[in-house]
Amino acid sequence: MSQTLKVHANSLRRVKAAMEKHGISSQKALAEVLEISLYKVREFMAGRPIDADTFLRICEHLELDWQKITRVSATKADEILGKEPTVAPVNPPATKRVSIPRLASHLFRSSVEPIVGSEVVNVPQPEPELAPEPIVDSEVVNVPQPELELAPEPIVDNSPEISNTDEIIVTEEGNLPVIETILPHKESPIDWQELLTATQMLIDNEQWDEAALTIQQFDLSQTQIREELLELCEQLLPPHWRQGGRRISDPVLHGWILSTAGILAHNLDLMPKALSYLETALKLTHQGADRGLEIQCFKGLAALHQSLGNYQAAISFYQKYFDLAEAEDLYQEQAYILHQLGNIYYALHQYRTAIGYYNQFLNHSACDQFPLETLKTLRHIGTCYIHLKHYESAISHLQKLAELTKNDRPQQAYTAMQLGTAYAGMGLHHTAIEYLEQSRTIATPLDQPVLAMQAAKGLTLSYVAQQNYSQADRWGREWLTLARMLAKRDEQVQAMYHLRQLNRTIA
Repeated sequence: MSQTLKVHANSLRRVKAAMEKHGISSQKALAEVLEISLYKVREFMAGRPIDADTFLRICEHLELDWQKITRVSATKADEILGKEPTVAPVNPPATKRVSIPRLASHLFRSSVEPIVGSEVVNVPQPEPELAPEPIVDSEVVNVPQPELELAPEPIVDNSPEISNTDEIIVTEEGNLPVIETILPHKESPIDWQELLTATQMLIDNEQWDEAALTIQQFDLSQTQIREELLELCEQLLPPHWRQGGRRISDPVLHGWILSTAGILAHNLDLMPKALSYLETALKLTHQGADRGLEIQCFKGLAALHQSLGNYQAAISFYQKYFDLAEAEDLYQEQAYILHQLGNIYYALHQYRTAIGYYNQFLNHSACDQFPLETLKTLRHIGTCYIHLKHYESAISHLQKLAELTKNDRPQQAYTAMQLGTAYAGMGLHHTAIEYLEQSRTIATPLDQPVLAMQAAKGLTLSYVAQQNYSQADRWGREWLTLARMLAKRDEQVQAMYHLRQLNRTIA
């Protein structure tokens, strides 16, 4: 059979129920039972086309009516099964029916002669089905949304994403795809799924080197393909890869696949696996592998240890990474490293050192290639100076940030709160109140209760400093209300303490 079949979107839930009914816990388990590739099972479960032979085998094992879940026509079904197409019986020509005037039609219903040769066919109505659910093997993880705080945790770029600028075109030559690399252009966007399929075909045919070269072409920032791409990398590794075994003939190319697998595993939060892949790849660099692989390993390990909170190890790898980037004149890489080192020292509360690295980043020639990181850096420098009580320097950097983010309302609200904090630290409470009220006004309609709470807290303290106790009491109560709503125990305690102090002062 050369045809392909796919599960209809409205039947995906039925497929999932069939797996549960047969006690099949994962897609991998189904692939092992049927002795087929996991890739084909994933395509089947995702409602994407696979070859008809494999499709029918899966349906037979799961006791699914393949025609129902595909919703193919009877003619198409016969074609797939290799049957002769069903020919409808030839009926005598129908007698022409005379149209009846609409208003009088009910008078003729019992006397109208039936149309000769016609058959009344009862068409079964499709059973109502629930909306399809995505079928996944992995556990669903609820990712908490970031909260805006007065002194935010560093926003760290932990995922070492490597993007390729080459575009891949897959063409057919014989039975196997040929990968061609051309310059990128907007008219021909890359079909990543097609490229994944091409790579799987190479692996199925044990063309390990060709598959590895194809994987090198992928853009790892494409989040929707990371799981499938990691699986392809793992298929290129033999069971004894930790002991130095490999399927790929070239050790350098083998190292690239290991490091790529490590980066993908890190991005998928598979930290132990990521560490194992990257450390094994790094060992190959001591055997005369190329400089590019060494750089990728250092970058991956630095980012991995940074996200794990192993800051000393991260600093060590970033330093080695920087030395190589400097030797190879990789200016963007240098700027990236300086920014990350600033983030690490910021997280360690070593604010002076963090400021030093942040300033090196801002003064670097490649800084303009990192616009988002530049904004984060200015904000972090402002926060560092507030912690160091260097309020004028904090205000200088925060005003630059305010100018750059004047069209970004959430950033405006946060920057205004930081400016209010800095002015309050200088004792300029009138100016502090202006900024804090501005922050609270912007934050409220944006549904930013944490930011609104911090603004209310700042206003309470500034009005107390001005001895405007009625306003302090008003904002103190709002501070307490928001703290209770957010279940912030420490903030509740602080708010109640200040309200009690206010009551004593007023009394």
